Amino acid sequence: MGRLVFCLRDEEMFEAIGAKVLSGIVSLSMFLFSSYTGNDPSLRPVSVTMSSSYLQVKTQLDNAFTNDFPEVFRSGVDIPVFFRVEVKSDGNVVYRRTHRSNVKFDPMQGEFTLQQTGTGLTHTYTSYQAMLSAVSTLECSIPLGTNWKTVTISVESYLPEVEFTQIRRRVDLMVLWKYKRPKTSTLFNLLRIY
Repeated sequence: MGRLVFCLRDEEMFEAIGAKVLSGIVSLSMFLFSSYTGNDPSLRPVSVTMSSSYLQVKTQLDNAFTNDFPEVFRSGVDIPVFFRVEVKSDGNVVYRRTHRSNVKFDPMQGEFTLQQTGTGLTHTYTSYQAMLSAVSTLECSIPLGTNWKTVTISVESYLPEVEFTQIRRRVDLMVLWKYKRPKTSTLFNLLRIY
């Protein structure tokens, strides 16, 4: 009798797991094979602070992950978001780096894992809204150049193509941003700090 109860519990557990996975595949399929709404993303103005040897840069995406993105983020596939940072001094590019924020959802645990190269940190979220706030934010440090006086700091964000293996389909996620790369830039005078 004890063995029968144990087998039934295992069977119920596997059914629950299967239902979660199947529901994710179905909602993803419905999204990918139906019409999508798309978003009009924008980047907030760059905020800059300075330490003795670094510029601390921060900005955030707005209106980037509404509409069709819940299905995308809950697909269980790695979803990268890129932020390209560029610094110009006297008209010359003196710094350029692309930072990546990577989101992966674990349907069994109901958790989002976010890795960010800008901070080098990994976080786990059970709240979808908390994950969205974090993946929308770029924070990074830029080493100061010795001869920089006034610099222009520009940030551009974009999404890649992603392979959704469950439905054997590759999708350019930029379609969800109507193929628009949000950009922002600011002028920062280092001399006024000294």
